[in-house]
This record gives sequence, C-alpha cells and structure tokens, in this order.
Amino acid sequence: MIGKKEAGKTTPQPPLSEERPISLDPLFGIPTQRILPMDFDLGVLKPVDPGVQEAVRVVEEFFARIQRDRNWNELLHPEYRWFLEEDLKPWEGFPFREFRLGTVQESTSNLIEIPFRILQEKKSFAGSILLEKREEHWYIADFYLEGNESIEKQEKERFDPFLETRAGKE
Repeated sequence: MIGKKEAGKTTPQPPLSEERPISLDPLFGIPTQRILPMDFDLGVLKPVDPGVQEAVRVVEEFFARIQRDRNWNELLHPEYRWFLEEDLKPWEGFPFREFRLGTVQESTSNLIEIPFRILQEKKSFAGSILLEKREEHWYIADFYLEGNESIEKQEKERFDPFLETRAGKE
C-alpha cells in the first residue's frame, strides 16, 4: 500500500560528502538543486564590541523615548541640541511598529554612524544617526533620513459604520 512505512525500515540520509541529486524544475525543466534547512545554519554570532555597545544602547533608548515623547532631548549632543531639537520636533510621539539598526560604522575614535530603518504599518523610513563621544558619554550629533522623506503622524481614524450611508442619503 502506498503511504505506509514498513516496520523497521527508514530512509537513509545521504552522506555529507556525497553530492546532492539535481532535480528538474517541474514548470521549466531547468535543473535545480534542493536546498535543505541545514544549509542556513548561522553558527556562532559575533559579539558586539563593548565600545560600540554603549552607542547602540543610546540609539535604542532614543527611539524608545521619542516614541513615548519623554526626555529624548537629553540624549542629544549639548553643542548641537538647539538645532537637532528643531529637526526632531515632528518625531515626538511618532508611532512606529519597530525599528532596526544596521552595521555600526566607526569613522574615528569619537564618531560612530548607525544606519536605521523605522517600520510603520504603511511606510518605512531609512536614515542614519551620527553619535559623538564626549566626556565618556555617547550623544546624538546628527540625525538624517535618506531621500526627501517627510514625517507624517498617522491619525487614528474614527470608525463610523453609518458614515457612508449618511453621505449617500444627503
């Protein structure tokens, strides 16, 4: 009977040194090689450099604070705070689903650039944050978005099931 395994019989796994069989793509008849999940093993991840880890923590804290609109300006560099506050005003209380940080790029011993992407329901923004170390603390020295993106807070829409029917009757 098809589909039942005989007791005690198992399918042998091919040896790792042996080449995997090449099969044909059913639609185009092109040779393909099956990729097994074990091909995607990441191995041991490299730990974050302790010197950079503090700067990354400042950026994570900044995004958490600006989303809640609480004391985010104290993370800004004291010399540039006045104009950064003006640029970041639209971000206060800005709702986003999540943010992702890219690879940290160190340019000098006191400057670090961290690319980021902010994900919303309908949009995403990419940019970069420049951090400068001053008196053993990391501060945000510059913040910019790629392209010419504008920040728009998404207003919560009030649900009214009768809105369409009212408009149609008038």
